Amino acid sequence: RAYSSDVFQNAAQQRLTLRDDSRATLSAMSNASNCRGAERSLDCALLCVMLFDREVNCRRAAAAAFQECVGRLSVKSRNEAQPLEASDDVPFTSHGLEIIGFADYFALGDRGAAYCELAPRVAALNPRRYLEPLLDELLKSKSAHWDTAVRQLAAQSLEALVPVALTVDVKLMHDTFLALRKRLEPAASEVSALHGALMSLSRVIKGAAQAACQSQNRSWEDVVALETFNVDKGKADSAQQQLPAAP
Repeated sequence: RAYSSDVFQNAAQQRLTLRDDSRATLSAMSNASNCRGAERSLDCALLCVMLFDREVNCRRAAAAAFQECVGRLSVKSRNEAQPLEASDDVPFTSHGLEIIGFADYFALGDRGAAYCELAPRVAALNPRRYLEPLLDELLKSKSAHWDTAVRQLAAQSLEALVPVALTVDVKLMHDTFLALRKRLEPAASEVSALHGALMSLSRVIKGAAQAACQSQNRSWEDVVALETFNVDKGKADSAQQQLPAAP
């Protein structure tokens, strides 16, 4: 909770200090020898911060803590021959080495790349473990963030995660759609939440449509152009029918 504290009412320096202190605490935990059991709730939480935090220094600090945990708390070697199903639920498994390989100090400096490029790569490594926590973070926190730029990036990240989700479970995307649809109800009073839900919903629909086009070997641009042509043709035919008959 301390690491993800990013409320607009708090002073910016207070938020950064709180999360920086929590990073130091996590680093100390990873150095401890009796913290077995805590790592199960740490890996996905650290991934969410290092990929989706608004501040670059917090993303890099979370990546440093994640790297420390991978080195000290990993229970499986990367080269160990073991089926994926047996290691899916193991915290800081061999995928941790791959993650810190491409989600490094410089890559995390670009917030847009972290949302739209690194997050799908992380989810694709082990969708059954990483995808749902990443989606939950985007839906519950970032899509309703007080910063408009973060809400826009959250919507784009959701679109990029759609193909990964469809390879795992269609119901997961269905639940995502329903969660966003519920946020559009009049009871939702926060303007930022309504704005983020609307953007995210449009991006999720677009991502699903693009995935469907790819499965049918059709170009998304061609489908959009065809549908636009059909709509325009329908309007023209309707207008022509309303014209008076020639004498």
